[in-house]
Amino acid sequence: MERLEKEVDLSLVLGTSLSGMNADRMASTPAKRMLRKQALGTVLVNLQQTWMDDICAIRVWAKLDVAFKILADKLGLLDQVVTHEVPWNIPANHVALVPYNAEGKLDNTCRMMLDMR
Repeated sequence: MERLEKEVDLSLVLGTSLSGMNADRMASTPAKRMLRKQALGTVLVNLQQTWMDDICAIRVWAKLDVAFKILADKLGLLDQVVTHEVPWNIPANHVALVPYNAEGKLDNTCRMMLDMR
């Protein structure tokens, strides 16, 4: 990832708050390089304000499913979009146990807490 961070020309960042994870560099490095005219930069799509909003090449304030439906329509691909129902209901407190393991892989033998607060 450290090597790719320096090589990436355009980063598409989807649905993240960019809240300090090491992987955030995959977004911040091309954005900063764009300011020096050395990269195309970063495209950021989400609903939350982030520290990178002012340095993105493109900033889209939208839900991902809405943004990609619009993109698919513009590209003439809307008839190929397949939708799926979420297999669980998020309760009123916005916390649910989901069937994923610590590596983020679907695993019906364990549960991980999904906190949407």
